[in-house]
Parts: sequence; structure tokens; C-alpha cells
Amino acid sequence: MLLAAVLVAHWLEGSLERDELHTGYFLPVVAGSFITSIGFTSIGDHRAAVAAFGAGIYFWLTLGGVMLLMVLVQLVYLPGYLHVPFSLQHWTFTFPLAVLGNDGVRWAGALRFSGWRPAAWVLLTVVTVLVGAIALRTLGGVLPGRLGARRAPSTG
Repeated sequence: MLLAAVLVAHWLEGSLERDELHTGYFLPVVAGSFITSIGFTSIGDHRAAVAAFGAGIYFWLTLGGVMLLMVLVQLVYLPGYLHVPFSLQHWTFTFPLAVLGNDGVRWAGALRFSGWRPAAWVLLTVVTVLVGAIALRTLGGVLPGRLGARRAPSTG
């Protein structure tokens, strides 16, 4: 709990650079409370376990809301992303796509809802096509030497 309070206070002070913010901060803030709850349960302190679990749920919902907001902001920027000329930086989109595909297939398999197999195959196909398209664009730019080539600065 103390670590979570220190981290949240650090964020609120504004001393965290934008590039330093990532989902790894979920672990000590959210998971720490849940793990603490397990520890309290194992020693028989039900009230402390419920309090720690409640803190974990609170931080999970709070940080989850912030992450949802960030996803929505990225969706607003999506039309602009589609007009950016292709470069090697497009590979940064492949890891989140792969994670989304992996998690989606695993969740579908775990939930086993009606039609989960076709849904998993569709998701896997979409992710594979998108990553493959980035690979093909990269090869198409690297082979002729266009991708990553620096232009001479203009003097006029």
C-alpha cells in the first residue's frame, strides 16, 4: 500500500516524463495489493485481506480507466497515423498487435463462448495480415535502399 501511495504521489507531482509511463506500473500498484491480500488471508487476518483486496480493485479500476482513456486518445489520432509515410517505426505497432491477438485467442479459448473458434481464427488472421503487411512494406523499402536512407539537407 505504501509503495502504491508513493507511486501515485510521484505521478501526481508531474515529475514523471511521458516516455517513462508504461503498463509496468500496474504491477506494484495493483498486483501488490492483491498479493498482500493473499498474504493476509494465509495468516487468517480477514479484515486486512479484504482491505488490501479493496485497494487493489480501486487501483485496478483507476489505472484501467486511465489506460482506457489513453486508448481512446490513440483512436482519435488514428486517421493521422494512416497518413504517415511508411518507416521502420511502424514496427512498434506489431508488438501490441501480437499481444492483442495472443490474448484474444487465449481468452476466446478459455471462455469457450458460442463461435469462439471462428472468432479466434479471424483475430489471428487479421493480426497476421497486418504484421505481414508491415514486413512486406519493410522489405519493399529496404531492398531498393529507400527505407532509412537519409536525405541531404536542403540549402535553399
